[in-house]
Amino acid sequence: MRLLPKTATQGWTTTLCLLPLLILPIDAVLGGGSPTYWLMIGATLLVFLPMFFWAFWLPEPATVVPIVLIIMLGTLMAQYPIACIYFAYAASLAGFVMTQRKALFFIAFIVLVVVVESWYYGLGLGLSVPTAIMVIVFGGFCLHTMEALRANAKLQSKQDEIAQIAAIAERERIARDMHDVLGHTLSLTILKSELARRLINIDADQAIEELKNIESISRGALAQVRETIQGYKTRGIEAEIEALSKTLAEAGVDVHIDFRTTDYDPSSENALSLLLKESVTNVIRHANARHCYIRLGRTDNAYELCVRDDGCGRSIREGSGISGMRERIAALGGTLSILRDGGVSVVATLPLPA
Repeated sequence: MRLLPKTATQGWTTTLCLLPLLILPIDAVLGGGSPTYWLMIGATLLVFLPMFFWAFWLPEPATVVPIVLIIMLGTLMAQYPIACIYFAYAASLAGFVMTQRKALFFIAFIVLVVVVESWYYGLGLGLSVPTAIMVIVFGGFCLHTMEALRANAKLQSKQDEIAQIAAIAERERIARDMHDVLGHTLSLTILKSELARRLINIDADQAIEELKNIESISRGALAQVRETIQGYKTRGIEAEIEALSKTLAEAGVDVHIDFRTTDYDPSSENALSLLLKESVTNVIRHANARHCYIRLGRTDNAYELCVRDDGCGRSIREGSGISGMRERIAALGGTLSILRDGGVSVVATLPLPA
């Protein structure tokens, strides 16, 4: 049985927030609590834990119910100062499951309840002030965590949408190019074939001439297809950088480019262009970065490419794209490294051709 729904994004944060509950039995042991005290702690925990996890399964308007019940637990146990932790949990829960405005309202409301309760029972500032601070800190931390998760989810959704649109546009471009390259040629080949078939028994020499034309047209079409496919692989390093800069900007990533124009041999330029495209694609899809730094130039004996982002820097697995690029770079005698330094850096070095 799941404690949290699959759609919950709090993960480890929720489990970590339950650790302070250990204060209750520890306080009872160290303070030599009476059986009544132990009974109260056990009873309130049996009520609190279902309410805490239930709140994550409820639609947002209904989450008020378990939060109010937890506030009532803290109020009913006012004679036991350690039970003020329930107020902190009510604030944390508000930060987790409520919208920002409603969560801030409940945090303020809980602070007010703490102040009124302390005045009513004559508990003094020594208890009310630390409790109010704990409520604000717990609630503020959980609210900040959730706002960050929501912002990242929106950014990831937009990046996925941009990647999907780019893929659709690329497929449409390929379809248009194939139609332009082959449509006219295949139509002409069909006409020439029909003409040669009709002439074969009438004018053999003319039929042979038409067959030669078909061969010439077919060779030309094959050359055009090869040229078009080569164009898909790379459009030149400068054009690639310009196109990828626009893609990053559309994804909301600031681009910083240090590009030193130089002469590249075709194989090196093709490999660097493909690696650049793969690296930028990974930045858009996985990094959640705000800035991307691209540096490309050459030393006395090598070309150097570095693509660095300031994203999450999490552990990444090499998919087929990066693995293929590593093999391509290695085939040219170069090296490819992936560094994690507050982000991810893809660094490639290619020796200059002899």
